[in-house]
Amino acid sequence: MAVRRMLLMTKEVSRLVNALKEAKDEVFATKEEEARLKNTLEEAESEMHYLKEVTGEAKAESMKLQESLTDKENELRSVIQENNELQNTESASLLKVKELSKLNSSWLSI
Repeated sequence: MAVRRMLLMTKEVSRLVNALKEAKDEVFATKEEEARLKNTLEEAESEMHYLKEVTGEAKAESMKLQESLTDKENELRSVIQENNELQNTESASLLKVKELSKLNSSWLSI
């Protein structure tokens, strides 16, 4: 009976040792996973900060280009308006030239 009890206790101790080893292995694996996840999180945060910086720069560049485009559009409108005014002046001048030519012709024919 004592031998049997010794065998049972030895089996139980062996089972507990194996369970403890498995628990330690699980803890080690969990800590490794935690470290890996922490590293991944740090990389993601670093990437996020970089992307925020790049996005800010892109927004600033976009605003600068939009302002430049607005300036060019305003400049184009001014040139178009000036061109229209010059065309109107040219048309009026051509009419005057025709009138003066007719007057000149009529004066020359007198």
